[in-house]
Amino acid sequence: MTHESTDPTETDPTEADPPQADPARSRLDRWIFRAIILGVVAGIPFVLALLGVMRPELAVLGALALLGGVAVLASPELSVFAAMFLLYGNYPAILHRFHGLPQLVGVSVPLLLVIAAM
Repeated sequence: MTHESTDPTETDPTEADPPQADPARSRLDRWIFRAIILGVVAGIPFVLALLGVMRPELAVLGALALLGGVAVLASPELSVFAAMFLLYGNYPAILHRFHGLPQLVGVSVPLLLVIAAM
């Protein structure tokens, strides 16, 4: 007759211990992640400044797109309102026809709805 133990402190010898993370490796990963974030955060104003020298309107649009992107990532349902606003006002077609917006940017506006679907 076998005795079944109900002691919660006993472990089953068939259960494998989860692999332990190497502390040096995780520190390296954190430093790499911080370096990438710092590069992106420092690089965006640099690129916007270069665009501002050459084409100020692109720098302003880039800054607005960056703020809009952060807002959409923080609250994806905002992308539905942005897409409906742009499409109802027919702004992509007007900007393409009269102000030189590339057609690829204009037809990609409905893709904002994909963000909300995720």
